[in-house]
Parts: sequence; C-alpha cells; structure tokens
Amino acid sequence: MINIAILVRHGESYSNTLNIVSDDLDKYPLTDKGIIQVNKAAEELRKIRIDSILSSPIRRARETAEIISKSLGNGYAIDERLREIGFGKLNGQPLENVPDFTYLSPEIEPWERIEKRMLSVIEEYEGNVLLISHAFP
Repeated sequence: MINIAILVRHGESYSNTLNIVSDDLDKYPLTDKGIIQVNKAAEELRKIRIDSILSSPIRRARETAEIISKSLGNGYAIDERLREIGFGKLNGQPLENVPDFTYLSPEIEPWERIEKRMLSVIEEYEGNVLLISHAFP
C-alpha cells in the first residue's frame, strides 16, 4: 500500500478557460497560466521523495505529469483509473449546463465507480506516489 499519496490536479487548461466539462482524451491542453502553476507545484514537490508518478491519460493531466516528471528527474506512467469522470452526454457542455451534484446525475459515471477506481490505485502501489488527476476524482 502507498505510504504517502499526493494528489495533484492538472494545471489550468483550455477547458477551464472555456468553462466547459470534458473527458476528451486529447483536447484542451494546458494554458500558459497552467504551465506556470505546474512549474510552481514541481518546485514544492522537489522537497518530497517521490517514488512513482502516475497520471490520468487525459491530455491536460499528461502535460502536467511531463512537466513535473522532468523537474523531479522521474519518469511517469499513465493509469487509466486516474482519468476524468465520464461525463457522458454532458461532455463538452458549458459548466452552467451541468446540474449541481453532477456526480449523482444518471447521465454520468456513478460516484461509487469513481471512488472504487481511485482507491484501487492507492491500494496497488507502494512508496510515495504522486497521482495526477482531475477535480472530481
């Protein structure tokens, strides 16, 4: 089991600036502001021993992992279980179109499934692990 799990949300991405929700794999890279945010996080993370870095396969998280891993001199691996919540038909919609308590909405991935996949990552790895994911997971 993981000794320390450090959870990092990706830096600001274009989906954030456009105010939309997205689980698209390759859309919405980090913004310049997001890159600055990630570099600041990497500076702080250099103070901690990190044994492994795992990232969501979504582009904004992968870009975050790439920046942090270069800064720390570690490699990183993609773990599908760290992906963004499955938004279903809400994918690509403006945030204002997404109902409150989205994780309870029948159109999207159930909260219990998100919780189960995230916990399975924590249970599988050992050491001090950096997990790069998204707001809901």
